[in-house]
Amino acid sequence: VGDLEALRRTLGHASAAERGSLARAVTERNPGMAAAIEAVHAAGRRAFVAAGILHMVGETGVPALLRERGFAVERVPFDGRAGLDLTKE
Repeated sequence: VGDLEALRRTLGHASAAERGSLARAVTERNPGMAAAIEAVHAAGRRAFVAAGILHMVGETGVPALLRERGFAVERVPFDGRAGLDLTKE
């Protein structure tokens, strides 16, 4: 679930208007998100952070920005099940 490379390729074909909307909604917010995560860590607190898939893509994605700040970033696999689905096999 969540093919980041395919998503990156798809976003590469976005129109200028779509790229502008994406920048405002995602890309421009990513540095602030990375800074907030770093601040939590600097305060000595542990954090499990989840964000929408668009925040994960490319060189301006939150994982890349955190790596630039020296963090080890690990993608947690998700099998598509959530909530009450976990009780079903």
